[in-house]
Amino acid sequence: YFAPGARPLAIDFPKPGRAYPRPILDRLMRERLRVQSNVSIVEKKANVERVSEGFKMTSSDGKTYYSEWLVVADGAGGKAARWMRGPAEITGPRLGIRTRHADLHGLDRVEIHLGQGVDFYLTPLAGGLLNAALMIENPPPEVHGAASLFAWALARHPSVQQRLGEMSTVASCVPLQHRYPNQVTDGRAFLIGDAGGVADPILGTGLAVALRTGFQAAEAVAQIKCNASKRNVVQAFRRQARAERGPRQKLAKLLHFASSHERVTRGAVALLHRTPGLAKRLAATAAGVPLATP
Repeated sequence: YFAPGARPLAIDFPKPGRAYPRPILDRLMRERLRVQSNVSIVEKKANVERVSEGFKMTSSDGKTYYSEWLVVADGAGGKAARWMRGPAEITGPRLGIRTRHADLHGLDRVEIHLGQGVDFYLTPLAGGLLNAALMIENPPPEVHGAASLFAWALARHPSVQQRLGEMSTVASCVPLQHRYPNQVTDGRAFLIGDAGGVADPILGTGLAVALRTGFQAAEAVAQIKCNASKRNVVQAFRRQARAERGPRQKLAKLLHFASSHERVTRGAVALLHRTPGLAKRLAATAAGVPLATP
């Protein structure tokens, strides 16, 4: 972590990690699914309706599918299972921008540069590349377009400029929205990942939450099919969803506040330097794993 006026702060991940560009990760996951004999992949958009026996899905090519269960992973802006979801909420003018660059110095860890209303996340990728993701709390109204906003943000962080080589992908920009559904399950349908409530991107844990809640949804279905109490299973899944998101949401609010108040940031960094145990606990909270004990 780098913050204006503070010493750099290093916090180890609770477990080793590896970063993949999203297209590669998607391809690897699809390849794994294709060899499963009980999985069919339909690469079409689908409209989902509730029917008496479960769910009716009509794909964009006109084919119809029926299922007793539904697990929804279509993101914060998704439209499936509308009966469980509230309206998407875009809080303020917060924007996310992403680019990829040549890695000038062979970075071997994630670097987070905070301050100036801009948070940069630099993640090393295979092939000598860096993924640069940034969040802008209040973009200047006179600056327009992803490329111009990226240049404006980069000028506020000279330390980031020193890390980035030639840009390999053009800048892309999206508004960051928060969506929290009315319920994450009705006992038949399950909302996982950002569909079930956004894991703030400031923590970089969205995919981890999606996978963990996905496994929890599959386990819930298996338990109900084995005649476990549906009420108990539903309550357990809701508790698990809160446990995945609640602590992370509190930590994200803390990071947002600190990033917007440089004196608070400097004080927080100084405190974490003095209390490495606290730093490890915060990292474990973000990762969603129990802190190992000696």
